[in-house]
Amino acid sequence: MQCTNKLKQFGIALHNYHDTNDSVHARACGPYGKPLAGNNNRFNGIIGILPFLEQQSLYERFCSNEMSLGTSLASGGAYLHPAHWQNMPSTFLMTVNVSAFLCPSDGYGNAKGSTDAGRINYRMCVGDIAANLLDGPVRGIFGHGYGSSANYKGWYSFAAITDGLSNTIAYSERAGTTNNRSIKEGVAVHAAAYPTSGSGLIKPSTCYVLKDANGDYNTTVVTSSNLRVTGKTFTDGVTFACGFSTVLPPNSPSCSSTTTDSNPAMISATSFHSGGVNVTLADGAVRFVSDTIDAGINTTNSPHASPSKESPYGVWGRLGTKNLGDQSSL
Repeated sequence: MQCTNKLKQFGIALHNYHDTNDSVHARACGPYGKPLAGNNNRFNGIIGILPFLEQQSLYERFCSNEMSLGTSLASGGAYLHPAHWQNMPSTFLMTVNVSAFLCPSDGYGNAKGSTDAGRINYRMCVGDIAANLLDGPVRGIFGHGYGSSANYKGWYSFAAITDGLSNTIAYSERAGTTNNRSIKEGVAVHAAAYPTSGSGLIKPSTCYVLKDANGDYNTTVVTSSNLRVTGKTFTDGVTFACGFSTVLPPNSPSCSSTTTDSNPAMISATSFHSGGVNVTLADGAVRFVSDTIDAGINTTNSPHASPSKESPYGVWGRLGTKNLGDQSSL
């Protein structure tokens, strides 16, 4: 099955999930607590569409007491899993590879060892910001499955996407990491890109210039270690592991503020397709987005603390937001 077909299946699954739950799934959710009582609210919400990807039995195993957590969520389904970074014994649910989550053009997922965590190439849009686990406000369509304020609401209905389903990105691709120095695969640890320490506020031009003439990170850049590579753990709901930003255009550098994967990160959509990436819009349509798409002014700080501010990142930035009245289309 081609990558575009898989992304179409994601679009269909998203709509079927909405028909059943009156909302889209959250980006991250789960009971708080560690190591065995929960997962610090960072279970990947995309697990919620497994029943609509012909994976009902696998979904039921995640929602069971198989991992001996004995806890469920009242809203949006019962997502159960221990924190993935704990020293847990290898289990089926920790290591299973879900074929629907793997891009056929990227061999990363199929190259994993039998005891490695399950991998993923498809990601949820967090909007035109750099986001961490607890970040708000949510400018994309996938929120956080914890907290009660509007800024942290986890499950949004299609009615909340007032910019229009055909004008708003839901999912895109991210190349698996076999080479941390590659722009498409690695993430730069670059605190200088974040003007305010500990905040998701980012100046993207500071990240963009880290690319050398060969398409890799320049030699002065520290990149994420093998233990902190994107797409390595499909159950993890932090932006570093499962999200992407519509800030820098496709196949651009990505920057994390620190080596801690729950801290702010701006992860770019990347792929091994020539010249761009595929995206799934919220209406279910799949489109190819060129590396040369209008991405506005990358010297402007992200609108991190301004939930109603128009995106400064051109067509690409506007496609990542759900309700700002600044529609763009592909």
